[in-house]
Amino acid sequence: MRYVIVVTGLVVGLGKVGITWDKVQWLAAAITLGIGFGLQEIFANFVAGLILLFERPIRLGDVVTVGDVSGKVTEIKIRATTIQQFNNRELVVPNKDFITSQLINWTLRDTVLRFEIAVGIAYGSDTRKAKEILSRLVNEHPNVLDDPAPGVIFNAFGASTLDFLIRAHVGRVENLVDTQSELHFQIDDAFREAGIEISFPQQDLHIRSLPEGVVLQPKPPAEG
Repeated sequence: MRYVIVVTGLVVGLGKVGITWDKVQWLAAAITLGIGFGLQEIFANFVAGLILLFERPIRLGDVVTVGDVSGKVTEIKIRATTIQQFNNRELVVPNKDFITSQLINWTLRDTVLRFEIAVGIAYGSDTRKAKEILSRLVNEHPNVLDDPAPGVIFNAFGASTLDFLIRAHVGRVENLVDTQSELHFQIDDAFREAGIEISFPQQDLHIRSLPEGVVLQPKPPAEG
């Protein structure tokens, strides 16, 4: 509105003093040429700011990710937008980046977020018991929503692991990281107590031949 009022005031004011369009059209053409060459980035950010104001893909207080920057929107201006990152630093992002780059708005229409936790256990483990433990932990966590209901699936037979996947939802983006971290601790403690091993990549080495003169010796037994 400020820019509309300024432009309207200039047009009316110039008309009152007798400066009409036919007298300033060459000046306008020169300014347009300057924008095209020297001020194109500023003009692009200006236009992008107008698009943000009219389409409103982001609002004050939204949690967004643009490029590799994530944080909360604290100020939207006609040239740039200020994002307060989670480490409390404020980053001024040109508006053009919101239009031309991939933009993720975590809180545009709904604050409910889904998260996934992948868990791999060793071959030979009790898979049904593992699923029972994972289901109990995710359902008992206070930050996990009952609707949509959380779920645990036996996802795949991996190269070194039996892969499970937890899918659950939290009501606020602020709860996302803490909930995942707390579940990681609880899963590790519960699996240790149940004797279920959280597996890691393993590889068997088979020696087919040795250089001449090299002989493998068996490992001597440990002294008691």
